[in-house]
Amino acid sequence: MKVLMLTGSVPPEVCGVGDYTMNLSSSLMARGCEVDVVKFDFFSFFKVLKNRKKSIVHIQYPSIGYGMSLLPQLMAVLSRPVVTIHEFSQVHILRKLAELPLLFFAKKIIVTTEHEKLSISKVWSRFGRKIIVIPVLPAFMPKEDVIEEAEREGIAFFGLMRKEKGVEEFIELSRKLNQNFRSFPINIYSAIPKGSEDYFDEIKSISGDLDINWHLNKPLDEVSEGLIHSKYSYLFFPDGVSERRSSFIAALGHGVLMLSNSGEMTSSNLREAFIDVQSPEAALGELVSLEADSNRYIELRRRGLKAFEFYSPINIADMHVDIYKDFLGEK
Repeated sequence: MKVLMLTGSVPPEVCGVGDYTMNLSSSLMARGCEVDVVKFDFFSFFKVLKNRKKSIVHIQYPSIGYGMSLLPQLMAVLSRPVVTIHEFSQVHILRKLAELPLLFFAKKIIVTTEHEKLSISKVWSRFGRKIIVIPVLPAFMPKEDVIEEAEREGIAFFGLMRKEKGVEEFIELSRKLNQNFRSFPINIYSAIPKGSEDYFDEIKSISGDLDINWHLNKPLDEVSEGLIHSKYSYLFFPDGVSERRSSFIAALGHGVLMLSNSGEMTSSNLREAFIDVQSPEAALGELVSLEADSNRYIELRRRGLKAFEFYSPINIADMHVDIYKDFLGEK
């Protein structure tokens, strides 16, 4: 089974969809698929055009590297591909219109949550029958075995250095932790996307008096080691935890006890996986309670690891393979 996987960005470019595409492709190859990841632009267009009939074309959309390009829409018209739409419900109307050709010409549409499926179906009801929900893969898997709580300490943030990624909320919690605990390691593992340099300068300015360990643009192995040795993680999302949050799922898989906020897109499977806190103040209260009750910590962490099993790379890859087989008429 041959797959041409198209994305606008590939590592080391800082783009969540680009990282996801590489992770998915690796998982698919481990399941026996032959996957060619293509940074899709004008220079690769004709290569894809030439090979599209020999492979399943799978477009990941959007990603930072596409910019204003309409090449993904043109390829959708020419190849009738599988398309993964990573954003729809909360994007501008112009983005929704840009995604219309992809939705119309795709043979199969993948979205990452039931909420996204419902949002598309409400606007374009005719597409509902070909939409399949597959949660995102974890951003990356642990580099080594997950360790027990006795070897862990402190709290970590993991995600892009960008507005509305929960950075400011984590800084606020860090300030409260510095005031309430004499020694509580605080680590930030982040990458700074192009265009977010000024935002990072602002964050550094407002947190300059805090005892925070910064780990910026580090290799994934180093980030993974840091998460493996972290006791807690606090990730705040404007729309709440959902199955499209690969950073949350990755931290969950590292055995970190997660504190985050629920929202209308939070699935029932995930609700058992974390402590629901709607503010940094509430997060502080939970941390104080957990530090005094090790049995509760152990039980909640166990629930998180159990919930993570559904999001394993093998399971997510198998869901994609089933779609590809259906696409090829093998089922």
